[in-house]
Amino acid sequence: MNLREKKQQGFSLIELLVVVAIIGILAAAGVVGYQNYTDSASENVAKSNQASIVQFVRVTANAAKAGVAPSGDLSICDGTAGNMNPQGNPGACAAALVTKLNNDGFVTSSGAATQQNTQITASGDTSIAIKTDIDGNGDTNGAGESVTVAF
Repeated sequence: MNLREKKQQGFSLIELLVVVAIIGILAAAGVVGYQNYTDSASENVAKSNQASIVQFVRVTANAAKAGVAPSGDLSICDGTAGNMNPQGNPGACAAALVTKLNNDGFVTSSGAATQQNTQITASGDTSIAIKTDIDGNGDTNGAGESVTVAF
């Protein structure tokens, strides 16, 4: 039997290494693309949640301004003496809003704002500050990340 007549069976080591390298490059590109996709989705969820919370607080504030006392858990935010007025306790209203929104499925607190947690605190004597770290960079200085609603 002549060695030159033997046919090649399978792939050479070099061919296999090239294929593995190409697959690795494609996988790395896919991981980066997926990470950007999930970051964008997190920002959109944070924006949507904050917009819903701001709308809810604005409706509550407008009702208080119109003399319509909120019912149930938010009666403390009715705008009467001792609640949301210049001599009142806006912190109690902020705490009531946190409780109500958490019961409704939102993640809120008076603690630090993150993409998953919207911070609701009293801002002065007649306002509620609503902050969400929408872009996930660790602060609430970005556009739309901090909203104040006056009562």
